[in-house]
Amino acid sequence: LSVAFQSGSTSRRASMLPRALAMASRLGLGSEQILNGLTYDAAQMLGIDHRVGSLTPGLDGDVVMHDGPPFDLKTRITHVFVNGVEVSQK
Repeated sequence: LSVAFQSGSTSRRASMLPRALAMASRLGLGSEQILNGLTYDAAQMLGIDHRVGSLTPGLDGDVVMHDGPPFDLKTRITHVFVNGVEVSQK
């Protein structure tokens, strides 16, 4: 079973995504399923998995590093890399 998550087009809706993911985790969806729903499965459903969705040579890929479990609301983002370049979080 594949799942995908979306946040909508407004920043208000996007700000609710971490809470929705934390709730999905608490209700039994595994971390790997949640991560796939944000990355590969979502890209596959949109037909863009030939370009994005996994950290694979030749694909576009960004990385977000956390100081704890990614779906825990207490976890904070420590580093973000877009196209191989660290992005300031200020």
